[in-house]
Amino acid sequence: MKWENNYKQREGNKLYRFLGRNHLFDFLETGNIWFSRADRFLDKMECASLEDLKRGNTAQIRQKQKKFLINCWHLASKDSLAMWSTYSSKWDSQRVGAICFNPGTLFQYLETAPVKLETLDARRFIMGKVKYKALLDERNPKNTSVKYVAIRKENAFTYEQEFRFCIHLNYQFPQKGLAYSLGSPMELEFGIVINPLLPKKEKNIIIGKIKEMAFCERIEKSCLENWFN
Repeated sequence: MKWENNYKQREGNKLYRFLGRNHLFDFLETGNIWFSRADRFLDKMECASLEDLKRGNTAQIRQKQKKFLINCWHLASKDSLAMWSTYSSKWDSQRVGAICFNPGTLFQYLETAPVKLETLDARRFIMGKVKYKALLDERNPKNTSVKYVAIRKENAFTYEQEFRFCIHLNYQFPQKGLAYSLGSPMELEFGIVINPLLPKKEKNIIIGKIKEMAFCERIEKSCLENWFN
């Protein structure tokens, strides 16, 4: 089974995945990207259709969410303040860096990844830009139709410019998520951007660790670097 792709690539766009300390260094060690089960997200309307909301059965929606594994990125030509300023309350989850890929290159890695997709018993594998629609907007019923519920979010999140990779399973996934290997990180083509909002001392620690792991040449300058130094 192959990935379904509803995105037409535009020149200059990149896919950014913003990561905390542990997740950044885990990727540099393993080449794994994390697919989280949809019920783990803060948005309780994840993967819900208009029919689901009309029925109002939140328990049923939650059971449905457990059948979706989702990996989220930002699609943009450069990093922005809005992307960096989203902080977790947990120290190890605060965004310290981002890995960035050319979309076409990342798509190819997903297609050729050493992951046995057939063992997942999945209905489909979908990748695409998130569609931002207000499902409860009764004034505009046409705006509530959704082709893929896993790549829809409410209008309030439009600023995120999110791109998703989604695995729709035939069963409720028992774990919190899935580590999906793209291959050996040394053999992958990607860049690393350091959070320009970090204090200089902390930034130097992150860069030092990246150098120790032999990824120094992958570091790219943030377009915001000159504003915060």
